[in-house]
Order: sequence, then structure tokens, then C-alpha cells
Amino acid sequence: MYQTRLCIKVDDKACSRHTNMCRARQRVITTEDDANVFLVEKIIGRKAISRNKDGTRNFVSLVKWLNYPVEDSTWEPKENIEPHTEALLARYEKERVEQNLSRAAKVVILKEYADHFDMDGNPLVKSGQ
Repeated sequence: MYQTRLCIKVDDKACSRHTNMCRARQRVITTEDDANVFLVEKIIGRKAISRNKDGTRNFVSLVKWLNYPVEDSTWEPKENIEPHTEALLARYEKERVEQNLSRAAKVVILKEYADHFDMDGNPLVKSGQ
């Protein structure tokens, strides 16, 4: 079991929640009780995984983890990135719109990260390989 924490970068600062201190980018100090806490840097993609009876779609989000390479990003359901889901998705949606990426596609990955994944959203190379 692991927890996630939102890590928003603002002007080259990385900030997260209560037990973490804000430090220069890529330097977040955590306490000992944070051994199983992973910091969410941002959502870099979304994938439709199923359709409900009413026609709406269920999604998983491609999460870029702080201090991990983009190849180690993982597809996570909404509940794995709570309580920050809405803030993360709003930021992703803003970037998606700015990049003119289709909302209707099954897999949508932000342009700056798209070269690291195939058309199904699988990493082209896992780090360490």
C-alpha cells in the first residue's frame, strides 16, 4: 500500500503537503513516516478504460512521479491520486487544451511526453533496462 501527495511546481519550486517542506526543484525533504509516500509531479496523460451504461467513459491517469524518470510513470485510477484528483486533472486539462489535443481519443498524452509512449500508452523503454 502506498500514498500519494500532490507536488505542484511553481517557479522552479516543488511543494507538497504538510510533512514536506518546499525546497528548490527536485529537492523535497520528507519525514521518516513518508517511506511509502510517492509525490505526484503531474498528470501527463489519460486513457479511457471502459464505458458506463449511460455512455460516459471511465479513465485512468498517467502519473509522472517526482524524482522518477518519465518512463516510470504509471497509469493510476482516480482513487490512487486522491485527495488531489481535481487539481491534478484541471492542470492536465488546461495543458491538453493549450496543446490542441483531442479529448475523444482513447489515449491522450501531453506532447512533451508522447515520445516516451506507444499509441496504447505503454512506455517504450522502462528505466533501468
